[in-house]
Amino acid sequence: MSLIGASFHKSMSTAGSQSAMASSRSASERRSMTMASSQRAMASRQSDVSISVQDYSLERPRGSTPPVQSSFCAVFSDMRGSLWIVGGLVHTWEAFFGCLIAIASTLLCYFFEFQNDTSAVSTILGVVIVFPITALIGFAFSRREAALAAFSKLLGNLEALLGAACTWQKFQDGAWRRVSDGAASERALVACCRIAEKASRYCATPRGHRTRYVLSSYHSESETLNHLLYLRKSEVGSAIQACRRLVQQLKVDGLPGGEAHRLDQYLSIIACHFHQVAMLKEYRTPVGARALARISVVWHGIFAGPWYASLSARGGTGPALPVIYALALQLAFNALLQVAFGLEDPYARAGGRGLHDSVRVRGIADQSRAEMERTAREASLPWDADLGIVREEC
Repeated sequence: MSLIGASFHKSMSTAGSQSAMASSRSASERRSMTMASSQRAMASRQSDVSISVQDYSLERPRGSTPPVQSSFCAVFSDMRGSLWIVGGLVHTWEAFFGCLIAIASTLLCYFFEFQNDTSAVSTILGVVIVFPITALIGFAFSRREAALAAFSKLLGNLEALLGAACTWQKFQDGAWRRVSDGAASERALVACCRIAEKASRYCATPRGHRTRYVLSSYHSESETLNHLLYLRKSEVGSAIQACRRLVQQLKVDGLPGGEAHRLDQYLSIIACHFHQVAMLKEYRTPVGARALARISVVWHGIFAGPWYASLSARGGTGPALPVIYALALQLAFNALLQVAFGLEDPYARAGGRGLHDSVRVRGIADQSRAEMERTAREASLPWDADLGIVREEC
């Protein structure tokens, strides 16, 4: 009996040690796999992002944030940046011609003593110039908010589509297995990233809806730009259709019908929001309002010259004060006009107007593709894997 008990305890201890060794080995393999993926992610991020990990670590006490400079040097730098941006707004041909017209009209009215100091001119300036420009800026900002919402929903559903395609499992051969594993996961990643890339290229394409295109001499340029816009829009449609075929292939590989229908719903939402993006891209604010604002800003010095010239009679400063006042108002009106025109296309493009206020599609699409690559890379890991995201990325 004692021999049987001893052999039983020995076998149990051997089995326990083997199971402990196996569990520790699997845990160490899981940790090594996690560390390897973390190192690859860290290497890929270090090539693109220059943020100091130590300075932006979230291992500080909760609620602490990096200090924001509020010294005199920081405020002075903000002022320099503002002057740089405003200088770019007034450095246009519209401002040049407007200043010439305002100076010439003011000097002529001054030397020929054609002056008028009534408030009618200020009323005309407010109705003809300020109101159309502020209305255009309001329209443009509403389009910008709609563009942000449409593009974010497109990318959000695209990331959800890839996450579902890479992580959903099927029961096969007595075990649960991922539907898209290995090469299938890579194909899903490539298909979803292609949609983000083609959509960003489409949004960065110039549009053929400028005011000069109403002239017959510019019809060929307008048709060329519209054709290029149509081709890039078709590329996005082709990428979406490729994802539809991918979903059907996943159904052939064993994905249940309910899950396949969910993926089709994601694709339908992506297609609908891309059409919303296209409508916001291709249709601008009314051409008549933009034409009226441009003509009023550039040529307002003609009917405002008598009012500018009347300023010299009040202070006895000669033509200097009227000319300075005319230039100041002309540059201010032109800056507002450029702000409105810069927001006409809600999506930023290289060399286009309004880069500081438009939706930076390329950067947003690159971030979304990086997140999708992370999703595909981590699809095979257990849900409780310690990836060290906080320590690495913040």
